Formats: sequence, C-alpha cells, structure tokens
Amino acid sequence: MLWSGDEIGQEGVNGEDGRRPFPWNNPTAWDHERFDITRALLRARAESEALRHGGMRWLTVDDDAFSFLRETPEETVLVYASRTDHTSIQLPTALVGDELTGLAGTQDLRSTSATISLPARGPHFAMWRCERANRR
Repeated sequence: MLWSGDEIGQEGVNGEDGRRPFPWNNPTAWDHERFDITRALLRARAESEALRHGGMRWLTVDDDAFSFLRETPEETVLVYASRTDHTSIQLPTALVGDELTGLAGTQDLRSTSATISLPARGPHFAMWRCERANRR
C-alpha cells in the first residue's frame, strides 16, 4: 500500500502530519532512488497477469523473511521480502523452476541443484518470474 508521498520517501506521522502536501515543485526533496524503485514495481505489476490477478500460495514465513507465489495458468511470480539478515531460504526447483528472471530491478537467479537459494540479506525485496514453474 502506498500513501501519497511514500513513493518519494516523504515522511510524516499519524494524524494531520501524515497528510503533508506532495512537494510537486521541489524535486530536490524527493528520494529519486525510491521513486525509481516504486515506478519499476508498478510497471512490473502492470505487465504481469499473475501479480494483478493470480492466486497466492505462501512458501515460507518466519520472523525475518517470507516468500510466496502469485500464479495464473500462464505465469508464476515468486515474491520475497526480508527485514534483516537471516538464514538463507532454500526452495525446491521442482516448485519454482531452476531459472528465475528478475522483475523490477531484481537480479536473475539460476540453480544447478535441486534447490534455489534466496538472498540471506535484509532488508531486501525481490520478485522473479519462474520460467519453468508453469511446465509442471
């Protein structure tokens, strides 16, 4: 969920301070890296049937990280987020495939074994299109 100003790193607190005017005429106050990431995420969602309309299947949930799939018959997307460094998450390639194509600036992942390792760093957010997962 985005609140007006989140996409540029604008901060406020609850109540009226959370409703600061958007600084349209002051782009030097914007966090342009965060703005670019937000645009990339919105573009990935717009281009992905699975992210817009797919079912959701949880894969892992722990105190510091989680992952889930968004799936349609034509497309599978793996979504992963962590809030801090943690033990690496291993997912079976039989479930997600051995070739994951990064979305919204995420690096591609490849596996040569029966599992694929998700990054163990945090905070981190990533999405991948599971190229072979739909061939099950």
